[in-house]
This record gives sequence, C-alpha cells and structure tokens, in this order.
Amino acid sequence: MKKIGLSEFIASQDLDLYHKDGVPSANVAGTEAVLVKKGEAIPIIFIPLILRYNRNFISNLQYADGIPQLTKEQEEKYHVKFSIEKRPFGIPPIKYTAESLTIKANELGAENFKKWAESEFGTENIGRKKTVKAIIAEILKFEKARRIK
Repeated sequence: MKKIGLSEFIASQDLDLYHKDGVPSANVAGTEAVLVKKGEAIPIIFIPLILRYNRNFISNLQYADGIPQLTKEQEEKYHVKFSIEKRPFGIPPIKYTAESLTIKANELGAENFKKWAESEFGTENIGRKKTVKAIIAEILKFEKARRIK
C-alpha cells in the first residue's frame, strides 16, 4: 500500500473509504480500504467526491449562506467550485399598464403620445402611422416580454 497524502479537511465521523490505484472506488472488491477515524484528516484523493456529494463527512468546512466556502487554492487543488448566480429575486414591477398609458395618451394628445412612444421605445419598434390603441398594445407586449425574462 502506497502512502496517500492527507488533506486539511477533518472527518466528522468514522469513514470507510476505498480506492484502487489511487482512484476512489465505490466497489469494495479488488480495492484497498482506508479507514478514517472521526477527527482525523481525510486523504486528498477522496476530497473532490466528498465535497461534491457528501459534505456532511467534513467537520471543518466553512459555509456562508448555505454555500461551502473554499479558498482559490482549494478550488484549484480539488477542481471543485461552489458559486451561486446572482439574480434579482421576484418579478420586475409593472412600469406601464393599459390604464396608465391611456391616461398618458389623453393628457398628451395623440400626436404627442406617438412622439413620446417613439422616444421611449425607438422608431424601429413604434410606428407613427399606428393608432394610439395599437401603440398601447405594442407597449404592453414590450412590458410583458420584459417581465418574462
């Protein structure tokens, strides 16, 4: 049996781990057993699998907001990275409704409303030849598409 390097991670319980030629194995037949007692360092070859699938086996793994925290060196050494995509929660608020656009059209008048719509949404999206009602329908389609993204 060749010597296996130990990691900085400590076992939270007694572990029976198996490897064949330095590669972790779930199959017991034809493998070498490595017994790790609670409180002892876990061998390096098992750390990537334990970090991915059995983090409860490690007692000294730090968490922040439920996400394991590894240093850059540990991420490179074990080829494991934990990150969360930062996205705003919830649905964006409704900016325009049919009622608010109708009120705006009545306040500005048809021609000025069409100018405002072109400046707000671009001339390629809003055509001046359309009616106010058709322009409001287009704006509501843009609003719905923005909220779905």
